[in-house]
Amino acid sequence: MASTQIFDPDGDLIFTLPGVPPKDAEPAEDPEPARKRSKSNRPIKTPQKAPDVRMQVSAKHMNGKVEIPLPDDDPATFTILLDIIHGRGRRVPRVIDLETFTILAVAIDKYQLHDVTEVCFDVWLSNTDEWGDDMGLDPELDACELYRPLTISWIFQQPTMFRSITSVIICGDKWLDLSAETKVPGTSQILPIPSVVLEGIRTQREQFIADLYAGLDSQIRKYTSLTNFGMKTPSICKASNDCKKNRECDALVLGSLMQSISKNISVWPDPGPPYDDSFCNLSHQIQSLEIFSRCDGVSECCREKNECKRIVYINRFYLEGLYLSDFPIGRGS
Repeated sequence: MASTQIFDPDGDLIFTLPGVPPKDAEPAEDPEPARKRSKSNRPIKTPQKAPDVRMQVSAKHMNGKVEIPLPDDDPATFTILLDIIHGRGRRVPRVIDLETFTILAVAIDKYQLHDVTEVCFDVWLSNTDEWGDDMGLDPELDACELYRPLTISWIFQQPTMFRSITSVIICGDKWLDLSAETKVPGTSQILPIPSVVLEGIRTQREQFIADLYAGLDSQIRKYTSLTNFGMKTPSICKASNDCKKNRECDALVLGSLMQSISKNISVWPDPGPPYDDSFCNLSHQIQSLEIFSRCDGVSECCREKNECKRIVYINRFYLEGLYLSDFPIGRGS
């Protein structure tokens, strides 16, 4: 029998949601054991279906009560929303986990309840222990763990959170897991991230990776340029008054650079987008390059030979994520 939660005794609108069986519920025994017996002669058990949940709420209609089925909604999170709408503030939880927060955000976006839930959002955000000032996120997290706060920041239009999370996604290696068809874990609902946001993340990610490859390529071209080895052209290294020794130093830098690239860079030369590798991984590979010279004590030469590594620092400095203001298309649209 379906249980009924009464939010308004005089309400004439009833929502029917699918029940959720308890985690420790025993499977029900098959009613036809004679026909469906296993070889061990044990009756086959089928998953126990939980009774539907009915919610009576405020809504005045002309012709009696109306019952609306909501097969895709979660009873627990829907109860929280109805408690908010009906002013039952003491029943609304102050602390929720990230998964519940995401499901709530999707339902709020679905039913356009942003304004009525705004105060609760601030409380939930401040009391959620699963992220800190930097959202507590790591580029190596599961894609769902990245998608959840991205969804929350988008639906509630939080610029700082949105920029921080998109920065983590751009830097990390989970782009191939992000899709416009990704569903809320445990539900059949698709996370409402617009394709324009995903495209913005993809474009930014590809640009930063391409810049790293361009820095390496520029470093190689600088040392292989014929003009640098012309008889009247100064060498890159200027540690000695002997041009021959300086050019030998340049040759050592180029040789060690090329050898280290073949050893440490997983994909070379630049394959072009889309990239299977990540910005973080390629940055780490570039930082691990071993580039040698004959004059390690000369600052100018050291700076030139490590230019490709300096580009990594520059890109990391400018990798801020996306700005919410660049996507003025409204909540969840």
